[in-house]
Amino acid sequence: MRFLKQAAIILAITAAGELLRAVIPAPIPAGVYGMVLLLVLLLAGVVRPAQVETVSDRLMEIMPLLFVPLIVGVVSQWAAVRVIWPALLIVAVLGTFLVIAAAGWTTQLVLRVQRRRRK
Repeated sequence: MRFLKQAAIILAITAAGELLRAVIPAPIPAGVYGMVLLLVLLLAGVVRPAQVETVSDRLMEIMPLLFVPLIVGVVSQWAAVRVIWPALLIVAVLGTFLVIAAAGWTTQLVLRVQRRRRK
Protein backbone atom coordinates (compact mmCIF):
# COMPACT_ATOMS: atom_id res chain seq x y z
CA MET A 1 0.00 0.00 0.00
CA ARG A 2 2.90 2.37 0.80
CA PHE A 3 4.26 1.84 -2.71
CA LEU A 4 0.92 2.84 -4.25
CA LYS A 5 0.71 6.01 -2.13
CA GLN A 6 4.22 7.01 -3.17
CA ALA A 7 3.46 6.30 -6.82
CA ALA A 8 0.28 8.38 -6.54
CA ILE A 9 2.26 11.34 -5.15
CA ILE A 10 4.78 11.16 -7.99
CA LEU A 11 2.01 10.70 -10.55
CA ALA A 12 0.15 13.74 -9.18
CA ILE A 13 3.29 15.87 -9.38
CA THR A 14 3.88 14.62 -12.93
CA ALA A 15 0.32 15.53 -13.87
CA ALA A 16 0.76 18.97 -12.31
CA GLY A 17 3.91 19.40 -14.43
CA GLU A 18 1.89 18.54 -17.54
CA LEU A 19 -0.76 21.04 -16.53
CA LEU A 20 1.84 23.76 -15.96
CA ARG A 21 3.34 23.08 -19.39
CA ALA A 22 -0.08 23.46 -20.99
CA VAL A 23 -0.86 26.68 -19.08
CA ILE A 24 2.50 28.46 -19.16
CA PRO A 25 3.52 29.48 -22.68
CA ALA A 26 7.23 28.69 -22.32
CA PRO A 27 9.35 26.10 -24.18
CA ILE A 28 9.97 24.08 -21.00
CA PRO A 29 9.26 20.34 -20.87
CA ALA A 30 6.60 19.12 -18.47
CA GLY A 31 9.19 16.93 -16.74
CA VAL A 32 11.19 20.01 -15.76
CA TYR A 33 8.08 21.64 -14.31
CA GLY A 34 7.40 18.44 -12.37
CA MET A 35 10.94 18.23 -11.00
CA VAL A 36 10.91 21.88 -9.92
CA LEU A 37 7.50 21.39 -8.33
CA LEU A 38 8.76 18.32 -6.45
CA LEU A 39 11.83 20.28 -5.28
CA VAL A 40 9.63 23.12 -4.02
CA LEU A 41 7.32 20.69 -2.23
CA LEU A 42 10.29 18.92 -0.62
CA LEU A 43 11.90 22.21 0.48
CA ALA A 44 8.58 23.48 1.85
CA GLY A 45 8.07 20.26 3.80
CA VAL A 46 4.77 19.52 2.06
CA VAL A 47 6.26 16.27 0.79
CA ARG A 48 8.79 14.45 2.93
CA PRO A 49 11.53 12.41 1.26
CA ALA A 50 10.25 9.25 2.93
CA GLN A 51 6.92 9.76 1.14
CA VAL A 52 8.51 9.23 -2.29
CA GLU A 53 11.76 7.39 -1.52
CA THR A 54 10.82 3.80 -2.36
CA VAL A 55 9.23 4.60 -5.72
CA SER A 56 12.00 7.09 -6.58
CA ASP A 57 14.65 4.47 -5.89
CA ARG A 58 12.81 1.96 -8.07
CA LEU A 59 12.49 4.46 -10.93
CA MET A 60 16.21 5.17 -10.72
CA GLU A 61 16.93 1.43 -10.97
CA ILE A 62 14.94 1.08 -14.19
CA MET A 63 15.98 4.41 -15.71
CA PRO A 64 18.11 2.83 -18.48
CA LEU A 65 14.99 1.08 -19.78
CA LEU A 66 13.25 4.43 -20.10
CA PHE A 67 15.79 5.48 -22.76
CA VAL A 68 15.04 2.55 -25.09
CA PRO A 69 12.23 4.37 -26.97
CA LEU A 70 14.51 7.35 -27.54
CA ILE A 71 17.28 5.17 -28.97
CA VAL A 72 14.82 3.31 -31.19
CA GLY A 73 13.52 6.66 -32.48
CA VAL A 74 17.04 7.86 -33.30
CA VAL A 75 17.88 4.62 -35.11
CA SER A 76 14.64 4.71 -37.09
CA GLN A 77 15.39 8.30 -38.18
CA TRP A 78 19.09 7.69 -38.85
CA ALA A 79 19.02 9.26 -42.32
CA ALA A 80 18.02 12.63 -40.83
CA VAL A 81 20.27 12.25 -37.77
CA ARG A 82 23.35 11.34 -39.82
CA VAL A 83 23.44 14.84 -41.32
CA ILE A 84 23.40 16.66 -37.97
CA TRP A 85 25.18 14.20 -35.66
CA PRO A 86 28.16 16.49 -34.88
CA ALA A 87 25.82 19.24 -33.65
CA LEU A 88 23.82 16.70 -31.66
CA LEU A 89 27.01 15.40 -30.05
CA ILE A 90 28.10 18.91 -29.03
CA VAL A 91 24.66 19.70 -27.62
CA ALA A 92 24.60 16.38 -25.72
CA VAL A 93 28.02 16.98 -24.17
CA LEU A 94 27.28 20.60 -23.24
CA GLY A 95 23.85 19.64 -21.97
CA THR A 96 25.36 16.93 -19.79
CA PHE A 97 27.80 19.38 -18.21
CA LEU A 98 25.00 21.90 -17.63
CA VAL A 99 22.81 19.26 -15.98
CA ILE A 100 25.68 18.16 -13.73
CA ALA A 101 26.34 21.79 -12.74
CA ALA A 102 22.65 22.47 -12.10
CA ALA A 103 22.35 19.31 -10.01
CA GLY A 104 25.39 20.32 -7.97
CA TRP A 105 24.10 23.84 -7.38
CA THR A 106 20.66 22.51 -6.46
CA THR A 107 22.19 20.04 -4.02
CA GLN A 108 24.23 22.82 -2.41
CA LEU A 109 21.11 24.97 -2.13
CA VAL A 110 19.12 22.16 -0.51
CA LEU A 111 21.94 21.42 1.95
CA ARG A 112 22.22 25.13 2.84
CA VAL A 113 18.47 25.34 3.47
CA GLN A 114 18.57 22.19 5.60
CA ARG A 115 21.47 23.57 7.69
CA ARG A 116 19.55 26.81 8.29
CA ARG A 117 16.48 24.89 9.40
CA ARG A 118 18.51 22.90 11.94
CA LYS A 119 19.87 26.06 13.57
